[in-house]
Amino acid sequence: MTLVRQFIVFGTNNADAGQAGIERSLRFIQALVSLLATYPALQATALLSPRSTSIPPPTSFLQLRAKINVTRRLLRIFRFLEYFRLGWDLYSSDILDFETWLDVLGKTCLGIFGMLESVTLLDLLEIDQLEIFGTEQTVMLNYQAQFFWLTALCISLFRSSTRLLRLLGNRAATDASLGQDAASRKEEGERQNGDGLPTGNDDSSVPREPKGKQQNGSGHQMETKSRAGEPEEAVSSLIMKLTSDAMDLLLPATAVGLVEVHPAVIAMTMIVSTAITARDVWARCGKDMRRR
Repeated sequence: MTLVRQFIVFGTNNADAGQAGIERSLRFIQALVSLLATYPALQATALLSPRSTSIPPPTSFLQLRAKINVTRRLLRIFRFLEYFRLGWDLYSSDILDFETWLDVLGKTCLGIFGMLESVTLLDLLEIDQLEIFGTEQTVMLNYQAQFFWLTALCISLFRSSTRLLRLLGNRAATDASLGQDAASRKEEGERQNGDGLPTGNDDSSVPREPKGKQQNGSGHQMETKSRAGEPEEAVSSLIMKLTSDAMDLLLPATAVGLVEVHPAVIAMTMIVSTAITARDVWARCGKDMRRR
């Protein structure tokens, strides 16, 4: 029952996580439709037309993909304002180092990408007398938007890579510190055992370490191990983000003509990257559900 409730939150628009869940779900369906359009001979497509004895043509799936894409743009029509706000907040911060400037540039590029997608919505809806730019100009604006998305993804990949390397370096240093502590404790124990101290029942002649100090040493060891385990979740999250960004990079790179791959490859990478990013949204929906 908990899983059903979480799915309801994921698929409704009651919160920001719910809206993101709808958008991710539609993106997953869009990728599946693209895959069906690439391989129209798949028997599964016959289920979409129960009244027809023939499989729908690829153009039908391409039209469906375009409609789903427009629906997704409607869901995030004002999302570009959030990216501009995030970029401005970073720019207004007290520390403006190289990494912060990269983050500002990345958020700004995402904002411009979303803005160009939003201003061309009326043209994509193809309503008579409501076009703003016209077909040719709309295609050009969406083409330019892909360059900003490509730039933002490249920056995100670079930033995630540097963060991952920094975390792995800190973890290696922590492991080395733990190893040195263990070796020093072992050496100290060996020295104490070789001092010729009495081993009988008379414990009065044996120097004892205060209990408080023993507990503090044990607590320090546990705290160090706890800090060593903290980056594990961050490392896993960064690896997943690197994977999804690398896969998404293929979409704008293909759209602007930097690379040329089979449409089925685009659809498959889109499916995988959507599943990865939807995982975070699913976790956020679970947190929202538990707060209620």
